[in-house]
Amino acid sequence: MSKSLSAMLALCLLFPLVTQANQEVSVVTFNMYVGFDTKDMLCQCTQPKNINFTEIAKEIYDEFMGNKPLDRIDIAARELASRSPDFIGLQEAVKLKWPLKDTIDFLEIFLQKINQYSGQYGKKYKALYRENFNQGKTLSICGIDIKASMVDREAIVYNAEYDIEKESVVTKTLSAYREPIDLGDGNQFIFKRGLLGARFKKSDGTRLTLFTTHIDEYVTGEIHDDQVKEILQTIEPFQNDEHIVLVGDFDMEEGKDKNYEAILSLGFKDSYRMANPEDPGLTCCNLPKLDNLMPQAFQKVDLIFTKSDMWQPSLSEIILNSRRIDVPETMLQASEIEDTLSAYSYEGGDIWVSDHYGVMTLFESPKQLADAGKY
Repeated sequence: MSKSLSAMLALCLLFPLVTQANQEVSVVTFNMYVGFDTKDMLCQCTQPKNINFTEIAKEIYDEFMGNKPLDRIDIAARELASRSPDFIGLQEAVKLKWPLKDTIDFLEIFLQKINQYSGQYGKKYKALYRENFNQGKTLSICGIDIKASMVDREAIVYNAEYDIEKESVVTKTLSAYREPIDLGDGNQFIFKRGLLGARFKKSDGTRLTLFTTHIDEYVTGEIHDDQVKEILQTIEPFQNDEHIVLVGDFDMEEGKDKNYEAILSLGFKDSYRMANPEDPGLTCCNLPKLDNLMPQAFQKVDLIFTKSDMWQPSLSEIILNSRRIDVPETMLQASEIEDTLSAYSYEGGDIWVSDHYGVMTLFESPKQLADAGKY
């Protein structure tokens, strides 16, 4: 064997993973679900003034805790840690404070849990986030301070091997929003939506420009339209980046919303549809109390759009779509429920992790796809 060939073989043995590591990146979108309908409490101001709003807040807190937020966060973190994505775009990563109760911070708990579970997979995560509305201000309803507050947030939880280009960070509050809820005495509760994004770079040269958002339903008409327009205008300066990904709960349906087509017209592609041409890809929505026995997903609204000449989706799948929380013993005694759970390959649970399912896409380079016969 010649010396030059021996040297080449030695190099291959020394650096077999360098190229491989630079050929794939995985992205998740997931709406964590706050766990109750805020309008149930806020709209009570249309009722007689003698309503006990503190008691109402307590009732909604009990409903919220009945949806087991801490267990749901733990299960989501555990599954995502096992899947080891590079990026997780989160919606409804809320921070909630209740009267005489501890503050529950979905993002803080999720980040702690995913790092706890990711240790065995050799990964560590950091988080970037933005606040949408209220900024933790306690709610005053009909002049009564109920000592409760909620901050809604988008977040990007990312592989700590990536660095953020600080100058590229976008924390945008969208100017179009639904009609405010009247809380009385001149107070209003405004649901504002937002956009969060940045450029990320790994030491091996892998780059990704990622945005996450949560917009209002397409049935809101012009509000929904204006939100999409503003998002597309905001990300326009990034359009020529090597790989730009836009994820979120878009509350728009493929084939039913002109804004879906508007996003595609700018060169974006629906990564799930590319990888699964025939599968409906339904992600929403389970019942508000998450206690529906059968799957309830009937809409494809949780989307991962991609735009790149270099990176293509090789795999995209629906995740976080099993009933995971423990079933009460009384329910386990019902054979028909056990049979149903078994038939759907659930993991012995009585509620779902969220009202939405997650989506995960693996992006690979054309070379790697070609080697696998997929490109």
